[in-house]
Amino acid sequence: MSAKYSIILVEDHKPTAKEFTDYFAQSPDFEIIAVLEGETLAWDLILRKPPSVLIVDLALADGDGLPLIRDVLSDKYLPFRPYTIAITAVPTKAVRDTVLKLGADCLFGKENPNFSPELIADHLDGKKDILPLGQVLA
Repeated sequence: MSAKYSIILVEDHKPTAKEFTDYFAQSPDFEIIAVLEGETLAWDLILRKPPSVLIVDLALADGDGLPLIRDVLSDKYLPFRPYTIAITAVPTKAVRDTVLKLGADCLFGKENPNFSPELIADHLDGKKDILPLGQVLA
């Protein structure tokens, strides 16, 4: 049986990346294609092996993640549009508006005490009611 979701995680904070990898490795519904620390490597891999879900941190060593989101969601060479989740430590209204304008599906705030891979997995599976305001924006 194949995974329900294939995921590319673009996250340069090693503890967060490990938490996501460890959690998703425990479920047959999730396949981590790769965990990448920056936008440059991510773009190349996304073109070669598009994920069903793209999770992008907005604070990376090589940029803010926004150009990657913009390029992925506007690219006409991908066979399908990945469900795109932005994650950030600073989920301001301006950040939210920018991310959603670029076409991302939602924004999760890392400062939320409930922020976790499980929260994102539940969001993907529709198990929890995601409010349109606060740390989780749809």
